[in-house]
Amino acid sequence: MTLRDKVGILAMSVVHKLLEETLVAYIRIHGNFNDIAEIFEIIKKAVGTKINGDPIVVHHWLVQDKGGHDMDVCVPVSESVVLGDVKSMTLESCEAMTLVHHGPYESVLDTYRQITKETYSHGLPIAESGREVFLSFDVEKPEDTIIEIQEVLHDWDNRFSKQLGEVLGEVARSKILECYTAISHESSKEDRAQAVKCAIDMLDELATEDQKFEILSPCAHVFPPELIENMRLVYVETQSVEKVLEAMASSGNYPKFTRKGNILHSTKEPYNRAAYDKAETRKEKMQAYCFCPMIKYNLDEVSGSFCYCSSGWYRRLWEGILGKQVKVEIVKSLTRDDDECTFAVHLPEK
Repeated sequence: MTLRDKVGILAMSVVHKLLEETLVAYIRIHGNFNDIAEIFEIIKKAVGTKINGDPIVVHHWLVQDKGGHDMDVCVPVSESVVLGDVKSMTLESCEAMTLVHHGPYESVLDTYRQITKETYSHGLPIAESGREVFLSFDVEKPEDTIIEIQEVLHDWDNRFSKQLGEVLGEVARSKILECYTAISHESSKEDRAQAVKCAIDMLDELATEDQKFEILSPCAHVFPPELIENMRLVYVETQSVEKVLEAMASSGNYPKFTRKGNILHSTKEPYNRAAYDKAETRKEKMQAYCFCPMIKYNLDEVSGSFCYCSSGWYRRLWEGILGKQVKVEIVKSLTRDDDECTFAVHLPEK
């Protein structure tokens, strides 16, 4: 049986997997698919007989510009390797939705769309960085390329559980998490949204606004640390928030902010601009606007408190830049029957 035959069984279906912790030798590059083959060869020569699996690329999609995006080009190894540009790290264990792609890389977007559609049908959020495992890769025969696409899941449930315990204690945590008793990666987006609604309704009863902020903001998607560090260095050098805002605007990789004194306002752009512009009903428009697959299909049912989660995107960014705690206020939210989502970052006094 050929490699194509072995993986062909899975090629038509999206599979949920728990990815094991993996030691890899890697080189971080900024570029695109055409740069990968050469880097694979450099790493393979450096590690020699220590190769311990198929090559992997970790895509950091949000660290991008016209020249491409950041990627960790990796080869699994049996022991740590440090040689020249080649370093070692451990890819953490995580959950992922996976699908095997056959054929030229140029058509890989179709595979990604299939995974995303299936993942969102279960109301599962996808992390900022994803992985590709190159099961078969010959630049001379692109039609024979076989890649397992691994869309890593954002671990929202675990983050929520951890923060509940830290802020409210074990009794309240256990009570709230009863809402999730029947929820798994196989649950429908409707069932997941109802579990979220149940949990946030209970949180509204048990927690103050400040406690809800402390519980939900760490559940947000993880703002890329590389982008935070870039702006932190600007702030360290200039001690000027205004200079940081100028640097953000010139980069294009950051939210847009307007400043009024010590408060920064940011309004989110629609998740799917094309669908948003074509939408004929308010429900369609709001679903196209919202980023969160956990609630976007049931926005009118979920408490506005849920969007303290989104505030964490801004919190992580600005606390990383300033090295101080910031407060993020929900100014407008789809869950509060507004037409857009706006957040206010309250900067600390100097």
